[in-house]
Amino acid sequence: MTNAETLYYRYGSRITSGVSLLLYDRVLEDPQLQGYFAHMGDLENMRQHFSDMMCMVTGGPNIYHGRDLREAHRNLNISNADYDRLLEHLHACLVRVGTTVDEAQAVVELIDTLRDQVVSA
Repeated sequence: MTNAETLYYRYGSRITSGVSLLLYDRVLEDPQLQGYFAHMGDLENMRQHFSDMMCMVTGGPNIYHGRDLREAHRNLNISNADYDRLLEHLHACLVRVGTTVDEAQAVVELIDTLRDQVVSA
């Protein structure tokens, strides 16, 4: 795949920081998920880490320098149902920034490969 064919190249910051902003706004309003974020002090840092990860999974450079995903989520007891809910929000955010439904689904499937590093309940 050439750079011109990557979602990162086609959508730029909409698919990285744009999706990150929308996603965290949605999960903070979702009664099922908001409890995971209540104790988080630096929301902007979390948004930046997610944006950096989105950069990597959509074909951009790997600029993620956050903690190991398993370590970062270890004590949160995230369930499969809650992870699924997050993926639903992610899909909606991707479509909102202009990706096709199929492109959004492809990104969701990539993020879903990280499930075993995030889900611990």
